[in-house]
Amino acid sequence: INLLVLVAYAGVAVATTWPLVTRLSTHLPGGTTDALVHYWNGWWVGRALSTGQTPFYTPLLFHPAGISLTTHNFAWLNVGAWLALRQWVGGFAAYNLALLANLVACGFAAFLLARDLTGDRGAAFLAGLIYQCWPFRLAQLDHPNLISTQWIPLFMLFLIRTVRRGRWQDGVLAGTFLALTGYTRWQLLIPAAILGGIYLGCALPARWAPRPRQGLALLLAGGVAALALAPPVLLVADQWGTASANLLVEGEEITMQTDLLAYLTPNGSHPVLADLTQPAYERYYADRSQGRRFPAYVGLGALALALLGVWRARWTALPWLG
Repeated sequence: INLLVLVAYAGVAVATTWPLVTRLSTHLPGGTTDALVHYWNGWWVGRALSTGQTPFYTPLLFHPAGISLTTHNFAWLNVGAWLALRQWVGGFAAYNLALLANLVACGFAAFLLARDLTGDRGAAFLAGLIYQCWPFRLAQLDHPNLISTQWIPLFMLFLIRTVRRGRWQDGVLAGTFLALTGYTRWQLLIPAAILGGIYLGCALPARWAPRPRQGLALLLAGGVAALALAPPVLLVADQWGTASANLLVEGEEITMQTDLLAYLTPNGSHPVLADLTQPAYERYYADRSQGRRFPAYVGLGALALALLGVWRARWTALPWLG
């Protein structure tokens, strides 16, 4: 069953990124030049490692002084997959195959989580399909570090198992997948922490007393994540305060803003509703460039199914409603 699901999600990835699969060796996907930045990232990491240099500093930018790349947007797991494939299929094809693999992994991770929660393979497949095809994800194909959110459902899957079973193995896996979330992109730790925090707040009061070993398993999960993330955290701390390690930029929220309404509003390039929604985006996101009016839109069908699930499950759906 799992193999069939993977094949189905691979077909969906090909269809939703068409005609990328016919141009694997000649084109990079996405609507901005950021794809070139991420391609350069992989090239630089490969060159640095092959010549014994650190990938966290390059003399090739701001030459001759060079610059630290400590807080640069490295999609590390995508870079790793690209470097592994590059020698076999070439640079462009390796980059694109790694991206397609990440899309498939997103769908499959959500499938595993939903199957564990519902026990229904059909509902789980639909959940994975929705998660893989989220409009925001498909609008960000030039940002592999944004679309690769497969680790968050896996973190939630094993966090839930840790709370339910109190097994140390589940705690180790929950911590590992949380660390992989951070290695994909620092900011992805924020939604992971929100999801995990809400779930723990709802689930622990009912389960803590009869199974105290949950506490040890959760501490183990936190310890694994902390140890795994310690090297990049220390690296950033060492560079903190320098111009190249400025993670918070004053005024950036003006050009990067979104709000709750955006999750309900189809994006301005919607094939059916663009005439209605484009003026709304131009009015309410006037400070954002055209290329940054990204759709946070979830999809009315997905929202309707989520509300139906909450209505049917009542109080057991409280964490997901949150």
